Amino acid sequence: MLSFEKWLGFFRYEGFQEEIMKKIIKDDPILTKAHERYTEFTRNDQLMEIYNARMKQQADEKTRLSDAKIEGKIETAKAMLNDGVPSTKVSKYTGLSLDIVEKLKNE
Repeated sequence: MLSFEKWLGFFRYEGFQEEIMKKIIKDDPILTKAHERYTEFTRNDQLMEIYNARMKQQADEKTRLSDAKIEGKIETAKAMLNDGVPSTKVSKYTGLSLDIVEKLKNE
């Protein structure tokens, strides 16, 4: 197995398939060290708590950005509709569905 393939297997199976991991890291000191470090990390409650908090923070930020993006599209659609742009064009340029654009138009 090529080193590149081993690393792909490492990232795919680490933490999930211990038997496969044994085959992947066999006779490879770098992958063995990476496996040891991963195991140390996941067994450390404090590090896992920090990691999980960071993952939650990233998910929350992604949600906020997504909400802001949608809100921006809605505001743009409203402005376009107020300027008399046809609903089909508003839908095309904002990415909002025609149904949503029509609802905004009727507000």
